[in-house]
Amino acid sequence: MNKYFFIFSLFLFALSCKNESASLTSPTDQDAATALSKAIASYQSSKVDSTYQNLMLAYGKAIVTESKNEKKKAMLIEAIKESEAMAKHNMALTFAFELIKTDPLDGYSKKYLPFLSDQMKMRKKDDVAFMIDASFLRLFGSKGENEKLAASLPSWTKDPVSFLKEASKKTIATPTADNDNTESIRNYVDLCEAYALGHGKNPETPELLFKAAQLANTTRDFSKAISLFDWILTYYPEHKHAAMSLFLKGFTIDNEFKNLDEAKKCYDLFLKKFPKDPLAKDVGFLLKNMGQPSNTLIPQKQ
Repeated sequence: MNKYFFIFSLFLFALSCKNESASLTSPTDQDAATALSKAIASYQSSKVDSTYQNLMLAYGKAIVTESKNEKKKAMLIEAIKESEAMAKHNMALTFAFELIKTDPLDGYSKKYLPFLSDQMKMRKKDDVAFMIDASFLRLFGSKGENEKLAASLPSWTKDPVSFLKEASKKTIATPTADNDNTESIRNYVDLCEAYALGHGKNPETPELLFKAAQLANTTRDFSKAISLFDWILTYYPEHKHAAMSLFLKGFTIDNEFKNLDEAKKCYDLFLKKFPKDPLAKDVGFLLKNMGQPSNTLIPQKQ
C-alpha cells in the first residue's frame, strides 16, 4: 500500500518512541494538546493549504502521543472530516487507516475499507484488494447488502491464513527472472496488512505483521518496516515479538535514518520495558557506542 498510509511513522521518530515515561517522549501529551489547539484556531480563522498542513501535523503528533483510545479515535475522526472538507482524500485515507486499527467497527472503517480496496484494484493488486474485502466481511458480515461482495470473492478468502502461508513460500523461494523479488515481497507485505485490518484479534496477526516488517527491511522500505513494528508495539505490547520489534525499530532509525536522538529514545525505552531480555546487553552496547562506525550485526531472534 502507498506510503501515505504510514504518515504516523514519519511525523517525527520521537513521537513514535512513546508510552511508559514522559521523559522518554517528545513532545509531552500537554505539548501536543497545546499545539493542536493553536493549529485548530489558526485553521478555523483561515482554511488554506498552509494552515491545513499545520493542522494535520498537529493532529498527527497529538494522536501518536495519546494513550487513550477514545481520545485518539475522536482526533482521528476530526482529522478525517477536515481532510474530506479540504478534498485531501489521500490524507483522509491516511487517518482512516489508523482509525481502522484503533476501532475496526467504526463507521469510517466501513466507509474506507471499500475505498482502500478500490485503490488496490486501480494499482492492479487484486489479491490485496480481495484480502481487504475479506477483512471488511469479517468485520461487517456477509449478509444483506454485503452478499454480492461475498459472492464475488475467490474461494481462498475463506481461509486467508492458508493463502498467506502459500504466498510466503512463493515470495521467499521464487525470485523473478532478474533475481529480484522486491515486488512480490511488497505484495506479500500488503497482504499481511490487509489481513490484519480485519483480523486484529487473531493470534496469527502479530506474527504476520512481524514477518512483514522484517521483509520490508530486506527491500529497504524502512518507513514501512517502522510502521509495522509500531503496529505491533501499539496494539500487541505484550506479544513475544514486542521486544524485538522495539529493538529493530531503534536499530533501523539509528543505522538507516542516522537519527541518533530518536534511536536513543527507543533504546532507552527498550531497557526500561525489557531489562531482562537477551537483547538488553546488545542495546546497552549500542547506547554506549552511538555515533561510532560499527559493523555490528542485527541480533537474530533465538
